[in-house]
Amino acid sequence: MTSKNLKIRTLILFLGILLTACGGMRPGGNTPPTEIPPVQAETGVVVEGRIVPRKWVDISFPTNGQVAEVLVKKGDQVK
Repeated sequence: MTSKNLKIRTLILFLGILLTACGGMRPGGNTPPTEIPPVQAETGVVVEGRIVPRKWVDISFPTNGQVAEVLVKKGDQVK
């Protein structure tokens, strides 16, 4: 195997992993909620489900850095 061939295969593998990781369905999309039927057990009712928020927001900041000083103490009220 040549060096160029190895680089191409590595790139394809990396892109495949990247696309697989980013391709997941986000919770709370446009799918309607699904009714989950209860199951009668000897000890009671057993129900399984998944709780997801109705609305969410992704928060990110375009810069990075370190906090130099915190001007409040634990328990202080701030506005």
